[in-house]
Amino acid sequence: MTNSDNPSEALTREDLTDAIHAELEEFQNNLPDAQMNEVEKIVEVEKIKYVNQYVAANDSSPQRWWKKLPLEQQIGEFGKDNCEKKTSIYFLKTSKTGSTTFANILMRFGFAREGTNYLMGESNNGAMFFLNGYLPFNENLCYLGRDIPNRPLFDISYVHMRYNRTAVDRVMKKDVFKVSILRDPLSNFMSSWKYYNGLTKEMRIKIREDMKPEDRGSDDKKNANFYGEMDQFLTKPWDYLESFHFAHSAYLFVVNPQFLFFGYPSYLLSMPYQRGYQLVDAWIHEIEQDFDHMIILEDLDRSLAVLMLKLCWSVEDVMHLKLNGMKPDGKSINADSQRRLRSFNWADYRLYDFYMNKLNREVKKIGTEKVQAIVDRITHAAEVITQECLKPHMSTGWITDPIVKPEKSRNQTCHFMTEGNLEY
Repeated sequence: MTNSDNPSEALTREDLTDAIHAELEEFQNNLPDAQMNEVEKIVEVEKIKYVNQYVAANDSSPQRWWKKLPLEQQIGEFGKDNCEKKTSIYFLKTSKTGSTTFANILMRFGFAREGTNYLMGESNNGAMFFLNGYLPFNENLCYLGRDIPNRPLFDISYVHMRYNRTAVDRVMKKDVFKVSILRDPLSNFMSSWKYYNGLTKEMRIKIREDMKPEDRGSDDKKNANFYGEMDQFLTKPWDYLESFHFAHSAYLFVVNPQFLFFGYPSYLLSMPYQRGYQLVDAWIHEIEQDFDHMIILEDLDRSLAVLMLKLCWSVEDVMHLKLNGMKPDGKSINADSQRRLRSFNWADYRLYDFYMNKLNREVKKIGTEKVQAIVDRITHAAEVITQECLKPHMSTGWITDPIVKPEKSRNQTCHFMTEGNLEY
């Protein structure tokens, strides 16, 4: 189905509803006498049920017509199937989840299309793109183009923010496709702790006071005992957090740091009340109804293969290199701390597990072999770019990025494939 097949472009939702109900009523009245065999009648009855479900669905954004279709009717590959590329993409960029890699994909995709409007904020990098900190995004914040008369709607957003559905829907194109990215909560927690060590210094000092002198390490990242700090913190996390406001970095990057970006008051989850799970499940349901796809970092290529089909993109659109990654050190918090973390950040685990399971279901529905074939093509495309553009070794700093061969420094493809947010 293409955009031109969408009847809501020509009719209002109310007109469409009335017309479909009238046609269905007439069809059902004539069905017993129709010249059909029993199998054909059953098929038509199932169609009636499906259309009724379509009409009854409460969608505040009818322009996003694909949300009403089963997955197998949403997907297609550009150049091979009868579909049109989706070009309006909202990416909720979470923190320390590998999100810069997909942001690079979006930036390259937009640059290839003349007139693309990007939603840009006050800051080039960091945990929150807009300088209102903890508060969710709103359309009155400072961003490029805010005060232009008859401000155009934005095509692409790839920035860190706390999500606000109402504000995002007002500034983005009406047929926007929404996607975000999640990471295994254990890896995300450890990465955030190390990366934002300066912003959580006050809390880390308190933690180190409770550690044995020989285990304390120091404040600076070169000599810090980050894993010892995390182990100690998880013995009594709420005690260490007690003196900090929920908008402090100690909360933002430690307490369910992925759920936080979806705009919900996740600080409420510190309260040990019985309905916590029901509350989070309701939030997850709302996220699923609103967002069209969730990338899983640990299953990145399968996530991108499914996303490619949902967007009617090509392999060239989703090929990528890993950007802005922390150099792995092979260490982890101990087994007891891992169990405590699952109890402490249970909302992040619940969100991640839900979408990991959903990705597996989508892959199965599309076809495991079909998805794997696309994964192989994505991997091959990355290998070709790597051989052509990159030096054998990554950068040697704390954050690793690919290094372009000197003779390829003016090659546009090589340049854009390796650029992060700051450079753009």
